[in-house]
Amino acid sequence: KWDCRIINIDTTGGFGNGTYDMLLKDFPSLDVNGINFGGKPAPPPGVGPDGKPLESRFLNIRADMYFHLGDDIRDNGFFVDDDEIREELQYLTYDINASGKTFCCPKETIKSLIGRSPDSADALALSRYRPLRVIPVISPSESLNIAMKFVGI
Repeated sequence: KWDCRIINIDTTGGFGNGTYDMLLKDFPSLDVNGINFGGKPAPPPGVGPDGKPLESRFLNIRADMYFHLGDDIRDNGFFVDDDEIREELQYLTYDINASGKTFCCPKETIKSLIGRSPDSADALALSRYRPLRVIPVISPSESLNIAMKFVGI
């Protein structure tokens, strides 16, 4: 229906593993990505001045995912036209650890501030995330519509 070629499934904690496995088996032409928010992000392509492969500047995939969404909003004209998601994103903060890795505030922090889990923002960030920075195959508005269907908005 949407000519979808890439699907990201949240496999954090193992809850999405069944869906991930089913999609891999039943839809071999799709690029199906199991995304563990706490997992290690893929490094950027290339090598550093020392000849060693570059490392991601993010501590985990969650931070990489949200910064990628921020790039879409700032650089690519992606517009979030949903008050709930904008509120959830408004309370998302980040920091840099002693190793120089960027990380987002814990989900529990946002929950305590707004009284609910930021699941809608997570779904949106997940829907826009490209682990290997693949060029998106659907428009931002189509992506948002798909994300909203998944979170029941």
